[in-house]
Order: sequence, then structure tokens, then C-alpha cells
Amino acid sequence: PGNAEVPVGRDVTITNLFTGRPPKNPQLQWQDASHPDWQTVALQKSTNETYPHVFKDLRADVRYRVAANDAISDEYTLKTYVPPAVKELNIRLDRPAYTQTGPLFQKTPDVSVLRASTAQFRLEPTTQLKSARLRFSAQPEALSLAENPDGTWTGTLTINKDTDYWIDLADMSKLKWGAELTYL
Repeated sequence: PGNAEVPVGRDVTITNLFTGRPPKNPQLQWQDASHPDWQTVALQKSTNETYPHVFKDLRADVRYRVAANDAISDEYTLKTYVPPAVKELNIRLDRPAYTQTGPLFQKTPDVSVLRASTAQFRLEPTTQLKSARLRFSAQPEALSLAENPDGTWTGTLTINKDTDYWIDLADMSKLKWGAELTYL
């Protein structure tokens, strides 16, 4: 048992290990905003001598404690948060001058363009961010994105080779969330 911060909608397993006397009637007790009274569920011993309980699809903060024999643990909190995510992505692709073509605009993260093209990424996050960056599998350094007055984040790079990339976001409390693997 312990305190934790959990993205909304995730499952959380509380693994309980009792020492000393074997527990009689081990229980997990919890309460949340929709159930202010303590709810109780019996804990079953697993094959590895622990007593796990899974909170499925956690949607709100939960306070919980563990009880067995004549003892009750301290109270712990599972605090939920909405992780930062990309609400909208826009990529402007400027091909090399020798192509004599205008820019391409796309909203999908997969980029396919001539080498030496310039890509300007502009993303709108779902929440206020502390930082944002693009991280690449074939480059040691990430591209830090700059915040704009309208809350969007931008960054520009020249495309020189094929590589996978991730969009890393850090919200104001420094909780990080990586976007799905995409290709550049």
C-alpha cells in the first residue's frame, strides 16, 4: 500500500503483504467522492503469498486502507490526473528550394517528405504545459518546442534521415506523458 498518482482510466493494483500472524479476514477498505462511506472487499491470497486488489478504470481520487486481524493500516490516496496529450497537431513541410513547390500542410504525425525539407511542428495540448519536445530514436538530442502566446507549442527542424519520434509533454506539475510512437 502507498500513495500514488494515476492517469484517469488506468487500472491500479494494490499489492498487500502481511507479516507476522497469518491474516484473518483481510480486507481492503476504500472511499471516493461517489461513496463517502467506507466500502469493503475481501482480499484473496495469490500464489506468491500477497493479497492483491485491482482498482479497475480509476476515474476519481480514492482513499483506501487495509485491515486484517485487529489492525488497520494508515490511509493512503490514489490521486487521479488527466495526463497531458496532443489535442491538435499541424505540420508544415517546406521542400527544398530546387523543387520550386509550395509548402505541404498535414495533421497526421507520419511524415514522408524529401530529405533536406524543413518541418515546422505546431501542437495544441489538452492542458497547460511546462515543457514539450520531440524525441528521436536516431538523434541523441531532443528538439525542445517553444510556447506561443496562444498556448500552442512549435519547433522547426530539417529532415535529414528516417527516424522514429515521440512527442513528450510535461504538464505544470511535471507529470510526463509520451505520445504514441510515430515515424518521421
